[in-house]
Amino acid sequence: YTPTTKDLREIATPLPYLKDHQIIRALVGRFDSQKASIERLGTSVDFVRLQILLALAESKYDLSSAHNRSLEIYWYISVIEDLTIKSESLAWFTAAFREIDKDGELEKKEGLQTIIDSELESTTEQVLLTTADHIYATNGILKALSKNKQELAFKIITQINTQDRRDLSLLDLIKALTDSTFSQTNITIINKCIDHIVDPFIRDEALSLSLRSLTR
Repeated sequence: YTPTTKDLREIATPLPYLKDHQIIRALVGRFDSQKASIERLGTSVDFVRLQILLALAESKYDLSSAHNRSLEIYWYISVIEDLTIKSESLAWFTAAFREIDKDGELEKKEGLQTIIDSELESTTEQVLLTTADHIYATNGILKALSKNKQELAFKIITQINTQDRRDLSLLDLIKALTDSTFSQTNITIINKCIDHIVDPFIRDEALSLSLRSLTR
């Protein structure tokens, strides 16, 4: 059995949370030594997500290397031709960027966060203009944004092409928010989502989810 890029990305998930910087450095090196092979074993989105994890891990002990990898991630995404894949990749990147660029140096020098957000907005607009099934087209994007970029996720949902699809996407965002650690930001976004749901049954489900989360 040959592991896929997704398998390796899932294996790498704990890397940014390890305490021992020497172990992190050694493991990042192991992944990098197989970089060309890993890229061929799966999707572009999984490869980007793996590289983001490695950048997050590097940011614990070497910000310069994390910044260099961030630039490489951006260049990799910039040449992806499929707009849906490109949008999802940008969404995962912007969701993690602030944690990678802890000191704000990369944004100050290169304006990378601003560029990523601008390209995500324009690419997502193109996806929505050229795709009929907006639920399918935005699913990966919204999943990526649901943890750290909820306002942007909400903004994209408001551009989805039918009310029933908007309602379902708003419910999915509420599910993602109620599954995570509750915060004032989450509560604000959840209330906004509920206010914009038209279907009474979906609205009731959203309210039920919110109430269950508050009593956990």
